[in-house]
Amino acid sequence: MNKQLIDILKAVTVSSKDDGKKWTDVTRLAVIKEMLDCSGYELLNAGSLHNDLYLLYGKGKLSKSKKYTVISSHIDTVMSRFFVDIKGSKLTGTFDNAITNAAAIYNMLNGKFDDNILVAFTGNEECGMQGANNLCKYLSDYDITAYMVVDVSWEIYYSNAFTIENIKLTTEQLDKLLSASKAIGEKFLFVNTFEYDDETAAYSDYSCFCYCIPIDNDDEMHTNVGVDTTVELFEKYTDAMPLIAKAIAIKN
Repeated sequence: MNKQLIDILKAVTVSSKDDGKKWTDVTRLAVIKEMLDCSGYELLNAGSLHNDLYLLYGKGKLSKSKKYTVISSHIDTVMSRFFVDIKGSKLTGTFDNAITNAAAIYNMLNGKFDDNILVAFTGNEECGMQGANNLCKYLSDYDITAYMVVDVSWEIYYSNAFTIENIKLTTEQLDKLLSASKAIGEKFLFVNTFEYDDETAAYSDYSCFCYCIPIDNDDEMHTNVGVDTTVELFEKYTDAMPLIAKAIAIKN
């Protein structure tokens, strides 16, 4: 078991709320910021944390001469209880969307992402997408080749290490994404639903898709009794994340 990854998941499985204009509960923001303070990443919107409804991290200042891929992981919550429970290989908890927050942070702390990867932790996904909309506006003057949303999904639970959903990519990016997914060597599923139940709704004017971890939730992701996955699946999803991000990036 990857203890560091599980410890990060436990740390970020705490409350985070907003009113669509500002953060009203910054508990998870504070945890994320503290963990990443010495990570080699710079907080790029440090001047207005309570108003942007996103934390944007990158390796150095933004440059208009570079091409970027953005990983977007929402941190707002609607649950009133927050927990992580491990019994054998079974992993249960309130994971929408702490589990992808943890996967992204783990990869950041361990230097897994290329330098052209920006990572955003956004608010208001559950009610309005305002964090993602604000982020998109902030980055509108920069060359963003794709937005990679990371989230949870109930598609084919346990059968796949990850799913790819709400796909809006160029033919070249799609071919690279499919090739990378096959090369990873884990079972996966493409689910091109176009229902936009995630932040791809905010990023749909650009190349975008959602990279999801399957969970078992009886069609209810926001229950206070939690949802299920496995430690092995969580580790596979985390390890594949930087490979998927690399695949759809365009070289500078």
